[in-house]
Amino acid sequence: MKLLHRRTGLSLWHCKSLVSRLPATILENVPQEGATALVDELREAGACAHAEVKQ
Repeated sequence: MKLLHRRTGLSLWHCKSLVSRLPATILENVPQEGATALVDELREAGACAHAEVKQ
C-alpha cells in the first residue's frame, strides 16, 4: 500500500480500499515507460503476476 501511496498520491485509506477490490485500474493515461516501471515495482513488492500494462 505504501508503494501505491507513493506512486499515485492517493491517501493510504484509498490505497487500502483499492487493494481490497482488485483487480482494478491503478493509473490511466501515463507514459508506457512509467506504467512498465510501476508494474515492475508492484511485482517486486509482491503483487501477483497478473499486474500488467494495458494499451
